[in-house]
Amino acid sequence: MTADKPQSDYGSDMNRRIKVSIVITNYNYSRYLNRSIRSAFIQNYPTEKYEIIVVDDSSSDWSREIIESYGRLIRPIFLEQNVGLAD
Repeated sequence: MTADKPQSDYGSDMNRRIKVSIVITNYNYSRYLNRSIRSAFIQNYPTEKYEIIVVDDSSSDWSREIIESYGRLIRPIFLEQNVGLAD
């Protein structure tokens, strides 16, 4: 899995000018999570101009471990309780 990750470190350049945010929402979909995150990395857009935010809605599967495995390459948001989808 590490070969699919970009070489840049998300946290190393917090002052860069982000143009696009890719937001991935998740609730107990660990079986699809790696694929979703990797697909965000292979976009045809300069990596220094986008960020990947993964929001986990208090999953009870392996989602947190998968998200944490990406380290500073993504911006994780872990909700403490399930809030569901927005209306």
